[in-house]
Amino acid sequence: MSQIIDTIIATLASWSRQLAQLTKLNFHQLDFNLLLGIFFVVAVLVVAFGLGRSRLMLVVISTYIAVWLKLIFPYTVALKKLLPLDPFQVDLLIFVVFLLIIFFILGSSILRGRASLQDSSLLAILLLSFTEVGLLASIIVGYWLKHPSLIKIPDNIVSYFNTTPATLIWSLLPLLVIAFIKRHRDYSG
Repeated sequence: MSQIIDTIIATLASWSRQLAQLTKLNFHQLDFNLLLGIFFVVAVLVVAFGLGRSRLMLVVISTYIAVWLKLIFPYTVALKKLLPLDPFQVDLLIFVVFLLIIFFILGSSILRGRASLQDSSLLAILLLSFTEVGLLASIIVGYWLKHPSLIKIPDNIVSYFNTTPATLIWSLLPLLVIAFIKRHRDYSG
């Protein structure tokens, strides 16, 4: 896992050097927080425009169900012994597998049409994407912190995503945005 992170950081550093040559700006002084912020914004845009209005709600629902299934999954310890991966990677793999299975099941069910956000504004889609990426970041940081052998995450990042209040807020925000979108659609049309 650390090799993947090192590769990502090296690639980002290479991109920043190339971009600095193009724009004559000094990107060598970018700190980790700014890079993470840029990554967060890009992730929000990818989720919003990559999934689109019809699948975004299904991903949000799938995320909640996948977290619950990961919590009650009885074979996590056995998989950590069996698979040649870091424990963090096994935790993340189990979560992602559950997320994908549930997403595809919901996508082929009657719920797909009912969970569509077709009538929602671009701002509502971006807001829901923001809260979904925040929820996913909170989940991933939570798995990360359970394994102290990994690179230490800066305290300010942990405070944004994995303190008890932050975890609660990121868990509730997508639901509140969905309620707002639903309420706004009911009043406007």
